[in-house]
This record gives sequence, structure tokens and C-alpha cells, in this order.
Amino acid sequence: MKNLETRTIGLILLISGALYLSWVVAHINTQHLWFSLFSLLISVFSVISSILLVINNWSWKRPVIHKLAHGNEPKVGIIIPTWSEDPKLVQSVAKSVLAQDYPLEKIVLVISDDARNEELEALTYQLMNQYPTASIIYHTPPKKGDPLRKGEGKAGNLNSALELLSRDPSIHFIETRDADDFVVDKNFLRIVTAHLVRDEKLAFVQTIKKSKVNANDSFSNNETLFYHSLMLSKNAANAVFPCGSGLLWRKEALLDIDGFPSWNLVEDFQSGLEALRRGWKGEFVPIVGAYTKTPPEDIPNVYKQRGTWAADSLRLMFYLNKKGLTLRQKLHFIEPGWFYIFSGAYFLSGLIPVITLMYGILPVTQGGFDYFINVTPYILSTYLFLLSLDRKQGVGHRDIMNTIRLGFQLGPVYFGSLIRTLIYGKHRKPAYRLTRKYNRPGIYFGKTFTQTLMTALLIYATYIHIMNAGGDITKINLSTLPWALTHIYFLGGMFRLSVYKFNPFRLIGENIGLIPKTKQAYQ
Repeated sequence: MKNLETRTIGLILLISGALYLSWVVAHINTQHLWFSLFSLLISVFSVISSILLVINNWSWKRPVIHKLAHGNEPKVGIIIPTWSEDPKLVQSVAKSVLAQDYPLEKIVLVISDDARNEELEALTYQLMNQYPTASIIYHTPPKKGDPLRKGEGKAGNLNSALELLSRDPSIHFIETRDADDFVVDKNFLRIVTAHLVRDEKLAFVQTIKKSKVNANDSFSNNETLFYHSLMLSKNAANAVFPCGSGLLWRKEALLDIDGFPSWNLVEDFQSGLEALRRGWKGEFVPIVGAYTKTPPEDIPNVYKQRGTWAADSLRLMFYLNKKGLTLRQKLHFIEPGWFYIFSGAYFLSGLIPVITLMYGILPVTQGGFDYFINVTPYILSTYLFLLSLDRKQGVGHRDIMNTIRLGFQLGPVYFGSLIRTLIYGKHRKPAYRLTRKYNRPGIYFGKTFTQTLMTALLIYATYIHIMNAGGDITKINLSTLPWALTHIYFLGGMFRLSVYKFNPFRLIGENIGLIPKTKQAYQ
């Protein structure tokens, strides 16, 4: 019945989108064609997004969760790749791995240290003494630029650790876990290994990633809509992709795709595509497999992470070979890249109400009530469709609005990623910028200048329009003004988010040497 509800609303969404778009085309303002075509392009982008959304979420599948019986545990290799993380943080994550309900003698834990940190090495040896029945290895991959290294960055680190683990023929499964992602479900390994053991064509199992976030989850770090709705739809289409952590691979599948790929900025998204197009399967199991206490919440760190995700998805969408995938799988892998394109376009659409309110130029020849009749069903059915994707997993109004708001607010970041992707082309990739594993308090107004400028323009245009109306409500553009106010509401939040836990007394203390300026001080 839940699927019937989603499909019914989906059909209404497609019909209302088609009617809205045809109405826009029929009433295009040819006197200001440049402006009308820009507005039409935004509408086309929106309708294409709706089509992708409906097709990709037409079916969904929640797997039955299996758990491996005691005494049947296979040997598992676990890789924690590190670069500049706090060694004590890495040690804590490693302890959470070893505290699972899984025989320690069946665990081979590799802490693969690209930074060659002496403190981390010492802490790893401490772990060896504390957990003598587990195989714990401190590993240093070849340095960047070394011909023995297979891939730069994280992919090169992972491939070196994979090569090490591949020497042990008794290891059939490989887990990758980011250095700040804790295990919170002690049955994690017992569950994900059970799924791989049951299905020999299963290449990997991905689980939910959660974060310790503020009350509003301002930057949607928990990705509730993605993990609790969209991933279930990807399950139905065999289009699940790895998300880096909370992930268990079949070693045979990893070797079949020649290890972790290094062509893209990060290895996880591409690795899933490479496995699926070779005939393997991927599965999403809705348990919490990774939990981070330090998600990015200061503006520069958020920009780094989201900009990387955007560039990664766009490069995959434009340039990567998808031969071997079904049409449904291709659409699922195209959807993330298209989301970033539409988010950039959606941000730029804020210029439409600015121009309309200030200069009285309309993109269509009819406004007011006629406009509302044609656009309201489309907007309403879009929201209802997103709400119908709840799948009884607790996705609500706030999660949907967070996703929409954040896409709009980060539009300039995504637009920048699109430009870089097109400029660099297929054979050059932008420099990878590592997301910090801690947040830095500060005031980041400069980083949100574009959003602030757009907000100011919208407020100014609204003020000018109301003043020009001279108190005559009949002169108010009731089709454009709500649009402007919605944009102001979404973008205005960036001003507040630009200030992250700023403490002037700490800043003064650090600058005069009374307080040490360390990463730990910010955690």
C-alpha cells in the first residue's frame, strides 16, 4: 500500500509537471526572450529532476536482516586509512571495531598510516598488547609519487592495505572504515558478513552512517532522506553504491575491479559502479554501521566535503564508462550529479524574482491567479511525493525541508564544482581537499558572500516593489512575491550558519599564547 501511494502521487507529479511546463512554453514572454528562456531553462531542469525522482523511486526494497550464527564467523580484514587524524581518535575508533560481538581471532585490523605518525604507531602497538588474540597491523603505504603506489590519496592508501591483506587467502571480506567513524552496533560485522555469505554475487554491503549533530542538523549530516528512503529504492534497482564507511566488501569483487579506483576524487562511488557493471550486486542494509562525532559543521569544512561530493558525482555522470549497467542503474548513478546541477540552477533562479520585482519584467505573459493555478499542483505534488518516500523509516517534514534548503544554500558551491568538472575534463581531476576531522570555530561571512548578496538583492527588490505599489494591493505581484520570500527564507539561514561556536575570549587567549592553538581545543 505504501508503494501504491508513492506511485499514485508520482503519476500526479509527472502530469502536473508536464502541464506546468507546457503552460510556461505556451505563455513565454517573447518581448524579453533572453529572460524568458532563462526562466524556461530553470523550469525544464526542475521537471527533469521530478522525472528522475519518480522513475528512480518507483520501487523499493527493504531487505530482511540476517545475522551470522556464533561459530560460523569468517575471517575479516578491516582497513582504517589515516592521514592527519588525531592518533587518539584513530585508537578510539579501532577499539570500537574490536569491541564488537565477533571473535577477535577472526579480525585482521590494519591501521594504514599515510602520514607515518610516530604517536599513532605507538598507540597501535598498545592495541596489539591490549588485544593479543586479534591480528593488528601498523602499515605505511608507499609514499605519494612512488611507482609502487597504486593511486594517490585515500585510494592509494587503501590499495596498499588491500594488497597486504590479499596475501592471506583465508580473508574473504574487507571492511573499510574512516578514521573518525565509530562502530555503535556491536552486531555490525555479524550482520553484514551474513548477507555476503548468503549471496555469492553480492560484492558489498553498505549500511547507514550517522553523526553527532546539532538539534536541527543544519547541514543534513545524517542524510536522513538519502539513507532512510532513497537507498531502499536503489536496493530495488541493484544500484546501491558504497559510501566509504560502514561498508563490507567481498575481496574477490574488489580484486575483480582491480582494487579501489583512483580516477575519481574519492574511491567509494566509482568502486560501486565498477562492480555493478561487471555483473556484481550491491546491497543496502538499514542498520547503523558508522557513527562520527565530528561531522563538518563549520562553513569551510562543509564546503570541502560537499564540493568534493559534487565534483565526484559530476565527473562520474559526464565521463565514466557505464557500459554493462541497466538503464535503471544508469539513471540512479546519474541522479546525484543531476541533483548538484539543479541545485546550482535553483540558486541562480533567485535572479528571476529580483528582475521581475524591480523592473516589472515577467518571464510569462500571464501571472497572478493563472500562474498559481498552474504552478501550485506541481509544487504541492513534489512535496507530497518526497513525503511519501518515508517508507516507514521516520523521514518527516524537517528532513525534506533540510534537503531542499541545503541544496539551495549550497548552490554556489555545486555550481563551482560543475564549472571545475567541465574545465578539467575527463583526464584531469581537481585537487582533492581533505575534510578536517574537527570543526573550527569562527566567523565565515566571507565564505557566504554569494548567498548574502543574493539575499540582499531579493530583500531590496521586494522593498522597491512594495514601495512602488504605494499601498495599492492590486499592484502587488502576488505570483512573484511569495517566490522571493521563499528564497529569502532559505538563503537567510546562511548568515546564521556563518558563525560557528565563535568565542572572542578564546581567540584572544590563543593569539597572546594563554591558550594552546591545537586541534584538540576545537573538538
